[in-house]
Amino acid sequence: MSENTLNVLKEAIINGESDSAKEAVKKLLEKGVKPIDVIRAMGEAMDEVGKKYENKEYFVPDLVMAAEAMSEGLKLILPQLPTAGKEFLGKIVMGVCQGDVHDIGKNIVVAMLRGAGFYVVDLGIDVSPQKFIETIKKEKPQIVGASSYISTTIDELRKLNEEMKKAGVRKNIKYLIGGASVYPKHVEEVGADAFADDALEAVEVAKKLVKV
Repeated sequence: MSENTLNVLKEAIINGESDSAKEAVKKLLEKGVKPIDVIRAMGEAMDEVGKKYENKEYFVPDLVMAAEAMSEGLKLILPQLPTAGKEFLGKIVMGVCQGDVHDIGKNIVVAMLRGAGFYVVDLGIDVSPQKFIETIKKEKPQIVGASSYISTTIDELRKLNEEMKKAGVRKNIKYLIGGASVYPKHVEEVGADAFADDALEAVEVAKKLVKV
């Protein structure tokens, strides 16, 4: 019975049906299915979504809907996962840099990373360096991810790197950047460790950064 519900969950995410995904997660948790197993099923669904996107069967709106469906389900699971244990590939703190409120891309990346098996602390939009640093000290992630959608906020990525250094937390983490206005050249310019062009690449880069 749980297997059938897992399939229902996968289909709901693939089809971008948020209410159905949330209901399926609720039933699975009530049946005693481990949260990490539910997340793995979500990851398989997002893998399928990614394949459809690569094959041009899906487009950005489809990715957004799938990511939102997964996020709705995760709302029921994440409270039961207070820390990233051995079952996770690693912990990532992610947010949109200060001065920027565009989060569609970031939300897709967060969903894909969670689906891949990472524990992601999502700080949201317009995140100050101080908020990043406070969270780094509290969560002790392996990776910090920051995105910039508009070119005027590129400098905020550099400032974040500098503030992390001043706070003494930079040497312990890998700094991953991305966003519509970010290109590979910016890795060196802002002092980051890596760049990802989209959600699929972000997963691959994150795995390399934690040496999975």
